[in-house]
Amino acid sequence: FIKVIENPPAGAWQKRTTAFENLIKQIPENHKPPPLMWYNNPPTLRHLANPISELLKDPRSTVVKRTCGCLLQLFTKAGPNAKYLFKDLMAGVLAVHAQTVQVIRQAVQYMIMEAIPEVPCKMVMPLWMERLKIDKSRTVRDACAVYLGHALQCWDEIDGYLSEEIWMSVGRTLVGSLRDPSPNVRANSKNSLENFQRMQPMYWDKLVNDPDGPAARDHKLQAWLHNLGTGNNPDTEELSIVSRFSYNSGVASRGSRAGSVGRAGSVSSTPRRSVAPSPRENSAVPASIALGRRSSPVNLPPTASATGRSASKSGLPQPTKRAELFQRPPATPSSKSGGGYGDSPGDSVSPM
Repeated sequence: FIKVIENPPAGAWQKRTTAFENLIKQIPENHKPPPLMWYNNPPTLRHLANPISELLKDPRSTVVKRTCGCLLQLFTKAGPNAKYLFKDLMAGVLAVHAQTVQVIRQAVQYMIMEAIPEVPCKMVMPLWMERLKIDKSRTVRDACAVYLGHALQCWDEIDGYLSEEIWMSVGRTLVGSLRDPSPNVRANSKNSLENFQRMQPMYWDKLVNDPDGPAARDHKLQAWLHNLGTGNNPDTEELSIVSRFSYNSGVASRGSRAGSVGRAGSVSSTPRRSVAPSPRENSAVPASIALGRRSSPVNLPPTASATGRSASKSGLPQPTKRAELFQRPPATPSSKSGGGYGDSPGDSVSPM
C-alpha cells in the first residue's frame, strides 16, 4: 500500500484511493481483533502517516473525500491505538486547512471532528495551541480553535486524562485568541471558553484571576471574562482588535495617526535616528593619516567647469578642447641653467 501511494504513475489517483480502501477492508468489524495485528499496533499504524498525508494534500476533492472516509473508519476501528497516527497526521491536516478550496477543508474538518472522540490524543494539543497563536492563515487558526474546544469537551469525560496544567494552558491560548482579527476565530474561541467555564468552574476562576494570563493587563478583556463567567453572553465584537478601547488597537491607532500626520507634512511618521559619531573622529590619530573621513577637504585640481568660469571672469580665452587643460605650459626664458622647464631636451634657452 505504501509503495502504491508514494510512487504512483501519472494520473493513477483511482489506484491510490482503491489501495487505501482495500487496506481498510482488512480490519474486522463485528468481533474483537487479534492482539498482534497491524491495525491495533500503534508503531505499525504510525508508518501510514506519510502516505495518507499525500492523499489528503491531493488537489482533487474526490481523492480527499474518499481518503477522509477511509481514515475515519480506521480511527473508529483502531481507537486509542491510532493516537500516534493521529498526531503525525495533524501537520498535513493543518496544511489542508491553509488551502483555498472550501469543499476539501470541510471534508477534512468533519473527519477530524468525528475522530477526536474515538482517538484521545492530548499530544496534539500543543500543535493546535501554537498554530492558533502564530499561524498567518485565518482558516488554520479557525480550525485550531474548533479542534481545541471539541477536544476539551470530549476528553473531559475520561477521568484524569486532562490535567490542570493542560486546562490552564489551553484556556490562556483561547483567551488570547479573543483578540484575533478574524471574527470566526473569536467566535469559536468564545464557544470553547463557554464549554471551559461549564465543565471546569474551578479552573475558570483561576484563569480569570491569573496574574500572568493574557487578561491581566487588559481590563476590558478581564471584564468580558467576568461577564461570561456570571452567565451573561457578551459579544465578541466588543473585543475586536479594531476597537478603540482595545489595548492592542490603541497602539495600532496611535501608530496610524502618527503616520497620517506625517504624510500630511506636519509630523514625520518615522522618528529621526541619531547618528553616533565615528570612533575614528574622536580618536587621537591625526587627520592626515586617518583612514576614515577627512577633517578638511583636499586641494584637488580645478575641474573643467570651474576653469571655464574663472577664465571667463578674467577675460582670458577659454580652452576649446578638454585635452588642453592638461597640456604643459610653454617654457619661459631663464638666465639660470638647469632650472624650471629648461632641463627637458629641446627646451634649451639661447643666451641673450
